[in-house]
Amino acid sequence: MEDYKLLKPLYAKYKNTGFEVFAVSVDDDQLKWKQTIRQNAYPWINVIDRLGPNAKAMGDYGIYKYPSNYLIDTNGKIIEKDIDMEDLEAFLKKRTN
Repeated sequence: MEDYKLLKPLYAKYKNTGFEVFAVSVDDDQLKWKQTIRQNAYPWINVIDRLGPNAKAMGDYGIYKYPSNYLIDTNGKIIEKDIDMEDLEAFLKKRTN
């Protein structure tokens, strides 16, 4: 959850530069998931796969822990995995200068 708090200001700063966040939850409790999004006012795209740890994305993308994050370029290529917020900010700054 801490990363999401750090991600919100980065998203606000860089969303108009082509940076987008697409959050996939593998929660099996849709009501709790919706409440969390509402309470935290996540401004980005949020979707849910309600199969929990059995979610198709978990196996398809080799996700063994969560939260996990991927930095994907405009061609759909994964260019970074589990990037920390400082590195993400440095990447976004470099890209926009």
